[in-house]
Amino acid sequence: MKRIMIDLETISTFPNAGVVAIALVMYDDKDSENLRGRTWYIDPDFVIGHNNPETRDWWNDQDPNVRKKIFGGNETPRDVFQSVNGFVSGFIGYSEEVRIYADPANFDFPILKSQYQALGLQSPWSWRDERCLRTMKKELADNTGIEIEEVTSEIPHDPMHDCLAQVKELKTVLQVYRSLGNQGKKR
Repeated sequence: MKRIMIDLETISTFPNAGVVAIALVMYDDKDSENLRGRTWYIDPDFVIGHNNPETRDWWNDQDPNVRKKIFGGNETPRDVFQSVNGFVSGFIGYSEEVRIYADPANFDFPILKSQYQALGLQSPWSWRDERCLRTMKKELADNTGIEIEEVTSEIPHDPMHDCLAQVKELKTVLQVYRSLGNQGKKR
């Protein structure tokens, strides 16, 4: 199984939020220590989607180094999403099973869908492959009493650092499920 974690940084919390940064971390269960990752930064002047002044104000209170990276992008949304598609397609190929994770999925995936639609592009994965890390952790706690400790990002709101922290959590969740004998196809 191939697994991809995605993290977005946006200028709104709406489902049609403007995306300013995207990070992906990918790995294959056959070699789960070999992580492949990439971050893209969109030029804030070309961001498409909802722009919320309160979210922009929130960004002003974040780490200046992170804010500089987030709002220092120089790529267009189309170039970024085409690059994301190429990066993901090169990793998953045509015959491999893949799962795409977000935390939470009800934030990231609607925004991604909105961006792809606005750009007239097709996502390189199916909605059937999308999973929510937060839901997986909650189900594990509800069904077994095992709570997975949240991994704190080394640099909060840096998309790659957030993504790597979420990958650590995902690996722990999957390891617990495997040890319990519940590694279903849906994980």
